[in-house]
Amino acid sequence: MALYRRLIDTEKVQIFISGSSAKLLSSEIATCLRGRSLPIVMHPFSFSEFLRYHNYFSTVPKSFGSKNAAILRNAVCHYFSTGGFPEVQLLEKQLQTEILQGYLDSVLLKDIIERHHVTNITALKYLLRQIMHSCSEKFSINKFYHTMKSMSVKCSKDNLYTYMEYLTDAFVCYKIPIHTLSEKTRIVNPVKVYVIDNGLVNAMTFKFTNRQWYCRKRLQMVNPAKI
Repeated sequence: MALYRRLIDTEKVQIFISGSSAKLLSSEIATCLRGRSLPIVMHPFSFSEFLRYHNYFSTVPKSFGSKNAAILRNAVCHYFSTGGFPEVQLLEKQLQTEILQGYLDSVLLKDIIERHHVTNITALKYLLRQIMHSCSEKFSINKFYHTMKSMSVKCSKDNLYTYMEYLTDAFVCYKIPIHTLSEKTRIVNPVKVYVIDNGLVNAMTFKFTNRQWYCRKRLQMVNPAKI
């Protein structure tokens, strides 16, 4: 990063740095470049991007009759099942699942285990699996800790909280606290957990609500006034 900062200081250039969080988090880049950076997160396809990619409509429909409604219903089912990662869009279901599971394995190995030197891999995998099965629902680290304890899986509560932050930093999931003005109430209540893409969830389980939340999240990022 010292090289990039020196180039920015001495040359009239724009530098684009891309990659996963395995090498450097966007917050760390901002720190190294002294605030002279603009992070851009590349998300999986939104539903509108998904429609364009698969050419469901040649142009934007001027009306939504029974024919267009049927097309959209089919597209929604396809989107909920496949998710938004471009690489898996045109593949058979089995290969889609294998690739998406490979994404999760890569995140665990490179973005979390290697980057943060995690040694309790068993606990981390259990946490990821539980998040995938609990997406769009309330999730309590405290309850999960006691579940792990009953299974004789050793892991401190502090480490579980840390692993949760690692998964969030790696863009596997988002944590949404309870909506309240009271900071104390927000801290003591469990958060809701949403996974970044429904395709990842479907590699293990299937949930509609997760995609509903994520569509809302994308809209909020584009135009907060509409939320």
